[in-house]
This record gives sequence, C-alpha cells and structure tokens, in this order.
Amino acid sequence: MSETSPEGSGGDNGAPEHERRVPMWRRPRRHRWQWRGWSPSPTALQVAGVALQFLTILVMIVLAIWV
Repeated sequence: MSETSPEGSGGDNGAPEHERRVPMWRRPRRHRWQWRGWSPSPTALQVAGVALQFLTILVMIVLAIWV
C-alpha cells in the first residue's frame, strides 16, 4: 500500500529524496563555511603566488645588481 501512496512509494524513492534533502541542507551550510574558510584560502594562495613571483623578481634584480 505504501508503494501506491505518493508520500512513501517504496523505500527507494524515499531514500533518494532524503539523501537529496540532506545534501541540500548541508550544502548551504558547507557553502557558508567554504565562503568563510575556503574564500580566504584561494585568495591567500593567489597573494602568496604573486608575492613569491615579486620576491623572485626582486631577488633576481638584487642579484643582478650585486653581481
């Protein structure tokens, strides 16, 4: 009888719906954490990369001047 009812048409349809609802509820929370935690990470990595390039260029110039 539960198979014909739309609320619980078997356990397969119920499980995917719950699985989909769980990730959807967790996704916004994870997105907020990613925005707060992961957002600075990529920017920090980009800044570090630019800083490393700048430092390498400065070191090369200093070495060229010193030598």
